[in-house]
Formats: sequence, structure tokens, C-alpha cells
Amino acid sequence: RKVDFSAPIAKLAGIETDVYGTGASYGASETFTISSMIACDAPIELRSTTSGRPLPGMVVRIVDPESDARRPAGTEGEIAVKGVTLMRGYHKVLPELIFDSDGFYRSQDGGSLDTDGYLHWTGRLSNLIKTGGANVSPVEIQEALERHPQIKVGIPVGVGHPTLGEVIVLCAVPVAGETLDEGEIRTFLRKRMAAYKIPKRVLTFRSDELSYTGNQKIQVAPLVDAARERLEAENALIEGYRYGED
Repeated sequence: RKVDFSAPIAKLAGIETDVYGTGASYGASETFTISSMIACDAPIELRSTTSGRPLPGMVVRIVDPESDARRPAGTEGEIAVKGVTLMRGYHKVLPELIFDSDGFYRSQDGGSLDTDGYLHWTGRLSNLIKTGGANVSPVEIQEALERHPQIKVGIPVGVGHPTLGEVIVLCAVPVAGETLDEGEIRTFLRKRMAAYKIPKRVLTFRSDELSYTGNQKIQVAPLVDAARERLEAENALIEGYRYGED
């Protein structure tokens, strides 16, 4: 038997036509299972933008990566987890090197908790792009680009800069038959995030120019090198520094 999506019973059957992407959860090997997840009947905007709320028996807090101080709601920091499924420790590693004084595991993942208790994961702290004294999550930029109709793959990387530390460069693969307009993409992003998170340059790549790991994840390090080589080849001038003149 079939149920048409326009039928009154469609909602009861779980049929939805306005959902984009997949729901998310958060967990790690160290917690053995997921620590937070989004409810299947949560509003669509929450399912696509958060990792849900902590599960019963699990506690998630956001702390300052340097001082261990707790961060208030809406402020990014490091995700720390404690709960019934948390591991006891690593073999032959002192517990105080893994857990804080309250027994929370420091995940080295960046994120925030909003005022409703929903977790927002922003990526590994080691992957953050450090530009002009600010930390920018590549994940946030990638999520903003998911609805851009001409971009198949978009990977933001940090390219070294003498005064800013790094500048954000978007390495993008266009949808087949499309040509990317750098100005249009930057305008698209400017409507969705703060100015300091906008890539300084957008570079077009072919799919076969990307390198992949064994489990088919895009390798970022080769892209950083390729982006820098492109900037040096064209003597690009970015924020007072001309690449290729060293």
C-alpha cells in the first residue's frame, strides 16, 4: 500500500517533503556511544543545525580550552563530556592528563551550547582557522555553502599570512557544467555570517585534484599547499601581503 504525501495521514506515517540533510548526534570512541542526539520529531531547523541535547545520564559542558573555565550559553569553546558510558581512561595514561578536576573528558572538539541546551559542534579545535586573532570553524562555512546551487564541494582552508596568521581561502569544486563566480559566492556567504569569516579568495578545483584518505575523506593539508601555490602563481595581494614575492 502507498500513502501519498498530500494525504492527511502522511504526517502520521512520517512523510516529510521539506527536510534537507540529515539529523545529527554527537559522540566519541571515549564515550562508547553517542552523548547527545536530536529527537526525530524536533523542528526541522534544529535537526539540520544542531547535535541535539545530552542523553539521559550524560552531561555536556563548554569550557575554555586554555583555562578550563566554563563558558556561558552561546559562547564557543571546547566540548567536555561526563556520564555513565564515559571510559575509565587510556591504558597507562594518568587520569589527570585526560579528565578535569570534575571528571569531565576534554574532547578537543569545538562547540557551544545554546540557551535551550542544544549542542552545536563546530569541528576539531586543531582544524580551526586562526585569522586576525579570531578562530573560524571551517564547518560553519561548509554548512552555509550546502545550499549554494553551483558548488558541489567547498573546503575552507587557512593559508599562512605574515600579519593575520592565516587567511581563509575557499577551495571549491563546481557542479558539472557550472562556472563559479568568486564575488557572488562571497556575497552569498556575507548574508549568512560575520565578515571576518568570509573567505578572502575562492579558488576553483576539479574533483580529481582533491586527495582523499582511505575512508574517502578529503585531505586538507594538500589543499592548503595547492591553494598557496595558486596564490603565489598569480602574485595575489591579500590584506597588504603579496604572495610569491618572498
